[in-house]
Amino acid sequence: MVLSALYWGCTGRNAMAATVSSSGGPITAVPWMIVLGAVIVALVLVIYMGWLIVGKIGRELQVANVHLLQSEMKEMSLMQRIHEATERYRKLEQELHQTQYELRMARGKA
Repeated sequence: MVLSALYWGCTGRNAMAATVSSSGGPITAVPWMIVLGAVIVALVLVIYMGWLIVGKIGRELQVANVHLLQSEMKEMSLMQRIHEATERYRKLEQELHQTQYELRMARGKA
């Protein structure tokens, strides 16, 4: 340490930085590591918050999808009921025409 202090000039801030620094360089390298650590922590926090937001949106989409499926099932059920009612109507209408035809034929014979 004494040799490094002599190398940096024994006076002022550079002498203290040289003796405190473990890598042999000036102590100004330490704030860069702090800044780099802070940037990494900030990136991790941003990624984590994004993950939470995506998870929340995913859950909301699942709920919306369930409601959509329920609506589609109800719609299909109602469509089936309409189809059945239409078939019954056609069948009854056909029976009515058949009965009217038979009635006309019976009146024609009489």
